[in-house]
Amino acid sequence: MEHAQKNINHKARLCLHPTPKEILQVTYLVFFRPYKDKIHKHPASITVIKLIFGEAKFSTFDDNGLLLSTTWISGSSFLSISTPINTWHSIEVESETFTMLEIGLGPFSENSTINMVYNPD
Repeated sequence: MEHAQKNINHKARLCLHPTPKEILQVTYLVFFRPYKDKIHKHPASITVIKLIFGEAKFSTFDDNGLLLSTTWISGSSFLSISTPINTWHSIEVESETFTMLEIGLGPFSENSTINMVYNPD
């Protein structure tokens, strides 16, 4: 949590997998407000998110960046979220801090996550 609080992007991660080459990628993520993900997708794997602490908005988008859905997520529930392959999504932290466990398929490469290039014009 200290790393996230001091980090300029308000985010820190603790990877439980030994290398990016592992088939199973398990990561704890901590965020401090204000934090909002870039809209992104994982073209070759699903991602499972287990909420631990705090509150955030989980949103999905179409290929043009238009909002499709928003779900209020909270660590006080037993909710987990599974993001299907190739689904544009983002998280926006609403509480002071937000902690989650993310599980995805590896190996991780520079093409594992694609950020949306958004041009409102």
